[in-house]
Amino acid sequence: MLTPAQWELAARVIEDNFREVTIQPGVGYRSQRGPGGTTLQIKGGGGGAIPAPFKPLEIILSSITTPEGVTTHYLSLYPGTVDGIYPKVAGDFLWQMPSDGHGGFLEYPRQEITLPDPGSILNVWLTCTSVAGRITEVVCDTGATVPADTAGTAHVLLGFIRADQSISQSAFGPLAYQLVFGIYDNTWSHSFTFAP
Repeated sequence: MLTPAQWELAARVIEDNFREVTIQPGVGYRSQRGPGGTTLQIKGGGGGAIPAPFKPLEIILSSITTPEGVTTHYLSLYPGTVDGIYPKVAGDFLWQMPSDGHGGFLEYPRQEITLPDPGSILNVWLTCTSVAGRITEVVCDTGATVPADTAGTAHVLLGFIRADQSISQSAFGPLAYQLVFGIYDNTWSHSFTFAP
């Protein structure tokens, strides 16, 4: 049986433990503790003009128009992985650790693209480099045609962009990868499957 002093000590320990697990202030939100509990306030505008929810490796198309009326189009991907590797867009990884070490997106890396002519499409694919059956690098590429695969390089067509800026997405991530050797035809084949 606990004495009143022991109950008081136990109550303080429990209260201190609850305070340790309360939500702490962070980037993009503010927490406020009150008599009714903790309130979480999400700061507006933190995500830019990108609507949610997105699927991993979903194609993101954005445009910027200057005051002079010149429009530049950009391509990016929503973060996702191929065999645990984040793809690069314009030389930058989709997920990067900020220099302050707190994690999160620095920004969506994006590459400038030229929209295709009416009636044509701009393919969007991932070029996956493999060594000894393991993916070592994944890079987002675009073009009129997807290159042929080789033993050390595979191409995963994510989808395509039309002249009217509509997107047709055919594959999403995360993707698992397997390199298979054909015993009968002495060829290598690349296999990508959805990896939830």
